[in-house]
Amino acid sequence: MTSFLGYKFYPTPMVKPVKMFAIGGVITWGLVYKAREAMMAASAPQNDAHGKH
Repeated sequence: MTSFLGYKFYPTPMVKPVKMFAIGGVITWGLVYKAREAMMAASAPQNDAHGKH
């Protein structure tokens, strides 16, 4: 029932852009997170950075 309603509300032409947007958002968030982590690791002593992982 849920999938049927989902198809009703989100026709196929609409699902693709939403999926692409979601994937793009995840990739962007991942890159931002990695960059922030790298900056924190660079500003902190090297031993601390390795200890957190």
